[in-house]
Amino acid sequence: KKTKMKKRKEKKRKDKEMKKRRNEEKNNKDKEMKNEKLVEKLVEKS
Repeated sequence: KKTKMKKRKEKKRKDKEMKKRRNEEKNNKDKEMKNEKLVEKLVEKS
């Protein structure tokens, strides 16, 4: 019975890490998009 709890905890921890990683990737993509838009604006100005 103890092992089942342990496995569940492991899974929870892994899910948490996956979520965190996914969020970081999403944030990075958002940042890149913003940067591209900024660059486009700058290019239009010049």
